[in-house]
Amino acid sequence: MFKEVKNFKREDLKSVAIEIGEDVPPNAKIAALKTIILNSDEYKADPDFVKSILENVISERKVQEETEKEEKENEKEKERFKLEEEAKYNKTKLEEETKYNLEMARMEHERELAKIRIQELSQMENQPSTGDNSNSRRKFTLPKLEFRRFGDDIKEW
Repeated sequence: MFKEVKNFKREDLKSVAIEIGEDVPPNAKIAALKTIILNSDEYKADPDFVKSILENVISERKVQEETEKEEKENEKEKERFKLEEEAKYNKTKLEEETKYNLEMARMEHERELAKIRIQELSQMENQPSTGDNSNSRRKFTLPKLEFRRFGDDIKEW
């Protein structure tokens, strides 16, 4: 029977032995479990029935393992998705903080520039005005120029 059915584990043999009504010690090894099953009244009466029980137990275990594997993969996928969403949120938050900090720095620079301009204007107003004001018009007199033209004729301009 055990040569025909492959990939069984100790837990599978324990389940079969319990199902056919045998007493199983908690720390029984695979060899002891095989002996218990082969010497049981159920196996002696109908070995194919015990074999089908073992095959069912193995297939149930494999289905259970596959289900657990899929659940673990789903959990990993959920965790990966959660981490991606958190990374996107943190990136967006960082970009918003950066924009805010840049805007605050720009406003601070503009405020400082306005403060400097106000100080310059107040200093210009507080300075005593002199006769030479750069905004006032000056009167210039140009000397008369004399040019010679084709000869001795001199014209005054």
